[in-house]
Amino acid sequence: VNQYQMAIKFQALSKYTRFLGYTFSVGQNGVIYPILHYNPVTLMGTIHQKTTGHSYARFMELGLRPGDIIEITYRNDVIPYASKPNIPDNAYNPNEPIPFPTTCPVCGAPIEITHKGSAICPNMACIGRTLARTTAMVSKLGIKDISEERIKALGFTSFTEMMNIDANKCYEVLGEVGNQFIDQINKLMSDPIDDYVIVGALGFTGLAQKSWQSILSVMSLEELLALNDMELFSRLKPVSGIGDATINTIKDERRIFANDLLFICNMPNVKRTTGHTQTYDKR
Repeated sequence: VNQYQMAIKFQALSKYTRFLGYTFSVGQNGVIYPILHYNPVTLMGTIHQKTTGHSYARFMELGLRPGDIIEITYRNDVIPYASKPNIPDNAYNPNEPIPFPTTCPVCGAPIEITHKGSAICPNMACIGRTLARTTAMVSKLGIKDISEERIKALGFTSFTEMMNIDANKCYEVLGEVGNQFIDQINKLMSDPIDDYVIVGALGFTGLAQKSWQSILSVMSLEELLALNDMELFSRLKPVSGIGDATINTIKDERRIFANDLLFICNMPNVKRTTGHTQTYDKR
């Protein structure tokens, strides 16, 4: 009880169902996510027939076989969580456990397993990674009503392609939503915005907006592209919170995002933060 406020908690709803199999998706940083499929169950009036398997480590822990009985628990009224109960049906299931794929389900690149128990597609050009990265970028830039399926339908895979997208095509594909999308792009092109906000949305592996705020306070975008690897390392090494792994990511990926970085350089509404340590408003 805090100032006479009370929280009442209820036991999470759960139901048994039969596991059917897995599909796999690729996240923007290359992480391979297993997705469990099962016979439909209804929880809180909603029908559920699939849920995330979270990670490679969780996949190996579950060791599911087709036909296993799984327990689906509705945790925090947000997402179904799957577990494997210790019951006779599962003990006597004759099917073999489903193996984790050894290659990316989208591009076919060999999967790498990290020490943290994640399965990674290392191919930055993987269309699965690219689509997830582009979807995340659109969301981080505050653009509304543009889902992964709509991005796929419009066919853009980068910031530059999005900013140069044809208005007529948007309307043909999305109707009025397409017109609203163009309005949001025009706003992004005209309203004041900090450089680190856009760069932080592009999708450099593991680099959030806060890291880019620190990086771009000591280095311009032009320098980021022009400096050689040794110069880049010496300039960024003293920056607080920027370690070797982050610098190596920038070294490895800056060419991938070169067109986007150059486009940002030429946007007249972008506020350059090099030489400034204060935090600006995003818009």
